[in-house]
Amino acid sequence: MSFLPDQQFQLSNLLLFGVLLLTGLLGGHVFQAGLRLPKITGFVVAGMVLGPIGLNWLSDAMLDDSQVFVNIGLGLVLFELGNRLDLTWMRRDRWLLGTSVAEAALSFGFVYTALSVLGVDMLIAAMLGAVAISTSPAVVTLIVKELRAEGQLTERALALTALNNVIAFFIIAALLPILHIEHRADWITVVAHPLYLLVGSLLLAFVLSITCLRLAALLGKREDRQFVLLVCFVVIAVSGATALKLSELLTVLGLGILTRNLDRRRVLLPVDFGRGGELFIIVLFVVAGARLRFSGLHDAAWIGAIIVITRFAGKFVGLGLFAKPNGFTIERVWHLSLVMLPLSSTMLTLIQGTAVTYPEMSAKLSTALFLALAVFELLGPIAAQWGVQRAGEAHPET
Repeated sequence: MSFLPDQQFQLSNLLLFGVLLLTGLLGGHVFQAGLRLPKITGFVVAGMVLGPIGLNWLSDAMLDDSQVFVNIGLGLVLFELGNRLDLTWMRRDRWLLGTSVAEAALSFGFVYTALSVLGVDMLIAAMLGAVAISTSPAVVTLIVKELRAEGQLTERALALTALNNVIAFFIIAALLPILHIEHRADWITVVAHPLYLLVGSLLLAFVLSITCLRLAALLGKREDRQFVLLVCFVVIAVSGATALKLSELLTVLGLGILTRNLDRRRVLLPVDFGRGGELFIIVLFVVAGARLRFSGLHDAAWIGAIIVITRFAGKFVGLGLFAKPNGFTIERVWHLSLVMLPLSSTMLTLIQGTAVTYPEMSAKLSTALFLALAVFELLGPIAAQWGVQRAGEAHPET
C-alpha cells in the first residue's frame, strides 16, 4: 500500500499556511461580528488555541516553518508604514519629531527607572526600556484599515509608530557594545556589530529603493504591475536582511521611507497591499498567539506588570508635554496613548537574536517580556480600537 500517506503525517508549509489562515479567519470573524472586538485579537486567540497553551497542534518546529509567512506579513506592514512617513511633513511640522522623542524618552526612562529601583540588572532594565519604546506597526496599521480611520490623531499615531520603532532600534544598537563588553567580547565585535547592523541595513534599503523606483518608472503607473513589484521588493528586503544578518525591521521600514521620499517624479502609486497582504497579516498574528507561553512566568510576573504600567505612563506624559503645540486636548492625548499602547513583538525578536551568542541574557529578557507581550497582544488592539473610535476618526460604515 505504498500509495497511501506515511503514518507520521506532517503538514507541508503550504498546508500549514492554509490551516493558519482558515483558523485566523474564523477567529477574527467571531471576535468582530460576535463580540464587537478587533479581528486582531481573534487572530491571536486562534493561535493560542492551536498552540502549546491550547490544543498543542502547532509544535515549535511547525511554527519555525511558518516564519517565512510571518516575515512577509511583517515586511508588508513595515513597508506600508514607512511609506506613509513624509519627511517634508516632518520639516513643516516641527513638533512631530519633538513629540516622538519625548514619548520615546519617557517610555524608556519610566520603565528603566522603575526596574532599576526594584533591583533588575541595569543592562536588562535598559534593554526592556528600549523595547518598551516601540509600538506595534502591525496592530496600529491593521486597526486603522479595519476602522477606515482618518484624521489628525490617526496620522499622528502612524507617524509616531514609525519613528519610535526606529528610535528603539537605535537604542538597542547602542546598547549592544555594552552587552558585548559585559560578556568579554573582542573589540572588533564591540565596535563592528552595531555599525554593521545600522549601516548595512540602511545601505541595503537605499540600494533596493533606488532599484525599485527605476523599475517602477519603467513599468509605468499600472496598479497591478506596481503591486507585484512592491511585494517582490519587500520579500527581497526581508530575505536579504535575514541572509546578511541585518535588521529586517530597519531594512524594510527604511525601504518604505526612502521610496516615498526619494520618489521625486512620483512614479509610485499610493501603497495599499489590500486583500493579498491581509492573508499574510492573519498568519502573522495567529503565529504570534501560538508562540505565547505562560509557563515559568510567575517569577517575572511583577516585571511584566511594571512594564505595562510604566510604559503607558511614559507615553501618556510624553505625548501630553506637546499637547498644546499639536492642538490636542488631554482627552485626545489619552486617546492617542491608547492607540499607541500595542507593543511591538519585532523588538522581542531582535533581542532573542542574541540567544546565539549570549543565551543567558536572551532568556532573562525574553521571560520578562513575554507576560507584557501577552497583555499587549490581547488588550492592545482593543485599546487601540477604542482610542480611534472615541477620537471620532473611525468610519467603518464607509
